[in-house]
Parts: sequence; structure tokens; C-alpha cells
Amino acid sequence: MKSGRETDPAITSTSMIAAADGMPLLMRHVLPSGRRTVFSAVIGHGPTVHSGHMTGLAEALAQQGIACLAGDLRGHGGSVTERQPLAHLDPDTGWSDWLEDMTALARVAFRGVPRKDRVLIGGAMSGHLMTQMLHRDPDLAGNLVMAAPIPPQPGLRALVMAFLRFRRMTHPLDRPDPQIQHHLYGFLRAHLPPGSQNQDTISADPDTVARVLQDPRGFPTPTLGYWIAMLQGMDAIWTDIGPGEMPADLRVLILSGPDDPQTRGGRLSGRLRDWWHSRGVADVTLRSIEGVRANILIDAPRLPVAPAITEWLSGTSDATPLPQDDAVPYQTALARLGVSVGDPVSIPALIDLCYAALEDDERWVELLYRLLLSSDADPAGMDALMQTVQPHWQRAFELREELRQAAAMGRLYHELIDRMAVGVAVLDADFALRDWNSAFAGAVATLSGQPLERLDLQRAVARILAAGPAGGRDGRRACDEVPVMHEGHVVGVLLQPVGLTAMAGGMAPPGRLLVLRAPETRGADRQHRAGLLSLAYGLTGQEATVAVHLAEGMTTEAIAQAMGVGDATVRSHIKRTFDKMGVSSRPELIHRVMSGPLGWLMGEDRARDASPPRLR
Repeated sequence: MKSGRETDPAITSTSMIAAADGMPLLMRHVLPSGRRTVFSAVIGHGPTVHSGHMTGLAEALAQQGIACLAGDLRGHGGSVTERQPLAHLDPDTGWSDWLEDMTALARVAFRGVPRKDRVLIGGAMSGHLMTQMLHRDPDLAGNLVMAAPIPPQPGLRALVMAFLRFRRMTHPLDRPDPQIQHHLYGFLRAHLPPGSQNQDTISADPDTVARVLQDPRGFPTPTLGYWIAMLQGMDAIWTDIGPGEMPADLRVLILSGPDDPQTRGGRLSGRLRDWWHSRGVADVTLRSIEGVRANILIDAPRLPVAPAITEWLSGTSDATPLPQDDAVPYQTALARLGVSVGDPVSIPALIDLCYAALEDDERWVELLYRLLLSSDADPAGMDALMQTVQPHWQRAFELREELRQAAAMGRLYHELIDRMAVGVAVLDADFALRDWNSAFAGAVATLSGQPLERLDLQRAVARILAAGPAGGRDGRRACDEVPVMHEGHVVGVLLQPVGLTAMAGGMAPPGRLLVLRAPETRGADRQHRAGLLSLAYGLTGQEATVAVHLAEGMTTEAIAQAMGVGDATVRSHIKRTFDKMGVSSRPELIHRVMSGPLGWLMGEDRARDASPPRLR
């Protein structure tokens, strides 16, 4: 006989249904095994996640006799098609489409189940969606769980709507909008412990965060159309549902916690309860759970989320006292940034905050909360303020993204050349070292015959450069490869990449790249060879890949097939590659790649097992 503490495993399966307009929707069924079903629940997911992240909660509830259905709304998880791309919605119809999707899922889950035993469980976005479903059809369910909902906040509403109106004029509706995503999670992060990152709003558990971020459909960057549909739809809940318009016998559970950034640590839960009371619902319970963040429902495997729901459904739990704030605690968020709230900030100061964020990401958060203080003071003036500040805000964010991408590319290049065992250093116009990687220092030590810890790197480099051709001082054109010699062998090449020449603006180039390779290191694979060509000649990734394929003797048609592109695209890449490498034919390009010093560094010398070639 089983002990009372043991539980039966849940039965999990998936299926597909069609929404009202024919859109296929994925459903995950998690059913009790060996227990009588007490309730039936529909579990909704939040933005940028999907129902697969809800299975932990569904399994925990199923072990308590609750049959669960967790489905993917269109644009999420398994409900993605060519017609309905991932993380995109029509800005004008997306919210109503979601309403139809969720209603279709509820009809399947609740077939033959009494209303009093039906449960809707939703996170921030889906909890709002379910509220509107119940306003439209009061008989849909008798119980609603809202996990970390976004409470009504007039100042926030004014700011968000003004931002979206401006954004719609400047950004394509069907393109990902990282600016909104970054600011939304930055806004929430301001209420987390100091030093938190944006992704920490998902969960306090690093493994849970990693699971979501590593899921290819788990945390995409939504399009502007998606953000408009979601944010406008959620906002409409608080403004379009009038007093007394919700079913009086509905039971509502609001889950929050001291670290939940959406209810500001539970401080705004009282505002939510008052809203429900004014809409005619008397049975509203507030429950606090330690350790939860904005995505409460995905934390069910490690936190008592399921017990909080089952105890409430059975009537055996009491409300949890939560700290209450009559005012939105914007000052608290600013205080965490070390900012004191004084007089209203001037428009020039707000613009300065935009550009200060290029060096300090916390300034974005300060800007948001400064604007919120302004919107609370003058909601009607937010559009005019946004028209003035937003162009600077947008440009500063674009500059920040360009800097981040440049830094990321720099890290990738360092990883590439380190894996190739190729040493790369940046020299200034006087041939003094400015930057280098560890492989460069190792190659210099090997060529100099000295231990690395006793090496005078600058002097050793000067001796190596003095041993061969004149180190580029002979007036060669930009991008020419100047061989670097050591004991009669080619051991490196001095380059002046086109990027450095372009940066000079017609003046003397500001520096050079010195590439070294100790004689015993091995050749590189195709990916690494393409990367080195890209670094040397300013080729794009596609152009560098074409150059490597050409050096291997492949035809245009074969290259097109290997790269999955058309012949015309390959020819276009070849033309641009010729221009950037300063060659005019395939044989000339092949000779340059295969026979020059750069080719040797890439492992492309014809005698792979021989010593490095001597100059003649």
C-alpha cells in the first residue's frame, strides 16, 4: 500500500486544435493518474515564453487531482507557422486573436466540467487576457489565479501609450524591437536587489533563467507589432471594464511576493484588490510567496506555487499580509540607483540621461522613472515630452547597440585567433604595441627563445620586425601583406586592414595589425580561415566564406549549393571580394590565399607538413 505522502505520476500528452480563424494551436495535457479529478485548469503563459515552461506547475497540480491544459497562443512555442511568425502579432488584431486562442483552449479543457470547478491560471499577460475573457463570458470559469499581474497605474499608462505612438512612427511593425524589451525588463529590474541583470526578472534561480534563455523559442525578441498588441490589450483591462461588470461569485487569487517586480514587491496588490472589489467581486485573496519574480508560474518546480493554488481552491488557506503603498514607489526604485528625487528634471537633463546611458546602463532606468514622475504630474503633456526626448532616446539606444555589437565582434575575433593559435597585436603608427592576445605573446616568446615571464615584449617585437622587410615602411598600399621574417622563414605578416585606412579619413592610418604564428602550430579549419580573411581584408562573413571556397578550387555553382544561395549572389560576393582583396581574377585570389604569408598563417601552404616557406 502506498503511503499518504507518495504521489502518482502525471500523464502528459500533446495535441493540436484550430483557433477560430484556422490557426493551429499546440496543447499540452497533464492529467492526474490514479486520483479523482477535482478541478480542471487552463494555464496561460506569459510574454516571450510558452506552455512548455508551465509543465512543472501542471505536473504539481495534477498530483493534487487537478487536470491541466497548457496551450501555446499564436506566435509562441508550437503555435508558430509561416503565416504566424514567432513573437509577432498584428498590432490591431493581435490581442483579440489571443482572446480567441485562449477561449478555444478553455473550451477543450472545460468540456463537461461544472463552472465552479473550472480554474483559469495566468501570468502577467495571460492573467489579463483571462480577465477579459471572463468579462465577455462570465460562465467561462468560477476561479481565476493572477500571478504577478501588472496593476493599474495611470502614470505608467500615459508613458507607455505615448512611447508606443512614437515608436510606431519610427520602427517597422514586423521587425524585432529590442529597445522596448530592454527597457521593459530594465524597468522591472529596478525593484530587484542591486547588481541584478535584466534576465534576473524571469526567476531568482540561475538554472531556470538559463533554461528559458537557451530555449530557441523561449525568449525571443518580440516585434513592435507584438508589443503594441500586448501592451495596449493589457492596458484596456483596467480602462474598459466598468464598475460592477465582473461576475459577483467569481473567486480571485492574486499571487505576488516581496521580490516580485510587477507588483513592486506586493505593494501594489492592494490596488489590484480594490479594482476587483469595485468591479463587483468580493472574494479576492492576496497570497505572498517568498523568492518569486515576474514569471511566478515557471518557478513552480522549486517554490510552493502549486500548494498556494490548491490550498486556495480547497478553502484551507488565508490571505497573506503584504506591504501596501498608496503611491507608486518610483522613489524607491530611484533610491536603489543612488538617485534622490528632488525637483522635476528639465528636458535638457532628460536628454543628457539618454546619452549618459551609453556608459552606464542604469541611466536608462533612471530616465524611465524620471519620465514616470513627469507623467504622474502631467499625463496630458506626456506626448509632447516624448516627441522631444524620444529621438535622442532612440539614437542613444542605437549607438549603445552598435557599441555592444562591436564589443561582441571583438570578443569573437579574440576567441577565433586564440583557437587558431595565431597571435595578433595592434601596433600604432610608430609600431609600438597597443593590444595583443595571449597567443601573440606566446609566439614572440617562442621566436625569441625566452621564457614568457622574462620577456620584454616590446623589444622582442622590434627585433622580429627588424629582421625582415621594412615592416610596411616602404610605401606599400593599404592591405598589402608585408611578410615578417625570422631566421629566413616567414613567421608572420604585417597588415593594414581597410577598416583602419578608412578610419584615417585620408590621413596616415592610425595603426597596423601584426599577425604571428610559431612554426610548430597547425593549420586552421575552414571556419577559422574565413575569419582570418575577414579580419585582414574587411570581408563580410559571406564574402570570406566565398574566398575560402575559391581557394579550394570550387566552382560558382558548387559554392552556391554549399552556401544555400543563388549563383547570382555568389557572383556578387566574388566581385566585392576581388575589390577588397585587390585582385582581378580567381587565379590571382587563389595565389594570394594559397601562396602568400597570410596563406601560410592560415595553414594553406601547399606543403602542409613542410617547414614554413623561405622567401626567395
